[in-house]
Amino acid sequence: GLVPPPVARVPRDGALPLSTAQSRLWFVQQADPDSTAYNVALPLRIEGPLDVAALAASLREVVRRHEVLRTTFRMAELSPGQVVAPPGGEPLAWIDLAQLPAHRREAEAARLAQRAADIPFDLARGPVFRAVLLRLAEARFLFLCAIHHIALDGSSARLLVQELIAHYRDLAAGRAPR
Repeated sequence: GLVPPPVARVPRDGALPLSTAQSRLWFVQQADPDSTAYNVALPLRIEGPLDVAALAASLREVVRRHEVLRTTFRMAELSPGQVVAPPGGEPLAWIDLAQLPAHRREAEAARLAQRAADIPFDLARGPVFRAVLLRLAEARFLFLCAIHHIALDGSSARLLVQELIAHYRDLAAGRAPR
């Protein structure tokens, strides 16, 4: 019959402490800043009509809701801290490969997918994630998302994709995201 107290929001006017797991990942990244060992790639093939504006708005909403996607990780005083940035900016880049010959298009898509996963993240400057939409043909797309593991684990990845899809479905149907 005990009811836990409500969770109080911590002020965002300064650096916040890192979790134990984040501290470990931050330390490893400092030792090898060019490492991509903790980059998490989330490529999604999309077949069929796509409302690109709804997808971009869905991604903006996910970034707005999840502060960790807007967080940088840097030294604050004597220990690393998290600094949460306000929402803003356009998180989705767009590349149209549809005009390339089919054999070059697939090769370029594969190259860009590999590159998206292989670029190191600068945890101090951010962002800790990247998203790009490749248009392969009229109704064929490849959505590439790369996120540093400091901001995402395996369980969170599945939830992030589910939330992005749910927001997209709502916005593409003209409804506000639930």
